[in-house]
Amino acid sequence: MSLDAPWIGWLEIDLGNGLGVSVATVDVNVRRDMVIFYIGNRNIAVIDRQQLRRWLIHPTIDLLQDDVVFLTLAGELCLSVDASVPYVVPKDAARELLQLV
Repeated sequence: MSLDAPWIGWLEIDLGNGLGVSVATVDVNVRRDMVIFYIGNRNIAVIDRQQLRRWLIHPTIDLLQDDVVFLTLAGELCLSVDASVPYVVPKDAARELLQLV
């Protein structure tokens, strides 16, 4: 593997309700060309890795992909699953996601 090959692997992100209470855990499978999001054994989104990276760097409009909406609220990265209320991605997890995709 080349030193400049993209990172691949798994991340775990605990989503919060904005009050610091964890409401769901999302498992993220970062592959060479795509990123797959799961809750339990359910695949909730498959997104092109470069598209997600571009959006994370410059989130302008909400990004709808499969059963997930990626959005920002008050500068916080959030996910809405199945049209639910948006859940906050903790800042450290959002930073890690950006660094690894």
